[in-house]
This record gives sequence, structure tokens and C-alpha cells, in this order.
Amino acid sequence: MASVMQQIAIAVGTTNTTIYDPFTDATKERGTLIHLNFCNTTAAAITVDVFIDLATDVYIVKTLSVPATGQVSWSGAITVDANTENIVAIASGAGVDVSGTVVESDS
Repeated sequence: MASVMQQIAIAVGTTNTTIYDPFTDATKERGTLIHLNFCNTTAAAITVDVFIDLATDVYIVKTLSVPATGQVSWSGAITVDANTENIVAIASGAGVDVSGTVVESDS
């Protein structure tokens, strides 16, 4: 089993924003999200939801408050291993960037 670390870096929108899709590389069978860092670049607090996009969404974090000009970190281990699963985020306002780390594997 070969594993590789991948970085996430994207602005979170006010509509569903895919922050990780493990199946853009057909050689990878699963990805494990291990860390996210949310940075608010505005002068007002913004809330963020992060979830696995399924028929019924499975939340990783719900209504996470990112303080004005501040940051919040999350760490854990969430594995996405079906070709229809993506990790998605949505923010209550513009101005939140997310960075993170995913471990991808081919089996």
C-alpha cells in the first residue's frame, strides 16, 4: 500500500465548496483527512460547516465559529473511500481560507 500526503488550500465559499475529492486521481482508492486550519481574513466572525457529501450529509464540524482575523484548527482522522464521497465546506460569509493535510492511499 502506497501512501502520499496531499495539501489542501482553498477559499471556502458561501455555497458548497469541495475542499477535497480523493478520486481526481484514479490510482487512489481512499483519502484520510487529518488536519484542517481555517483562517478568517475579515473583521467579523464567520461560521463554517465541513461535511462528507452524501445523500444525507455527515458533518465533521457544524457551525464552527472562526473569529474575526483569527484561525481555528481541527485534527482527527476521517476516511473517504467511496467514489461518490467528497469533503465539502460552506461558510456564512466570504473571507475564510482553509488549508490542511490528507493522506491518500491506493489500497
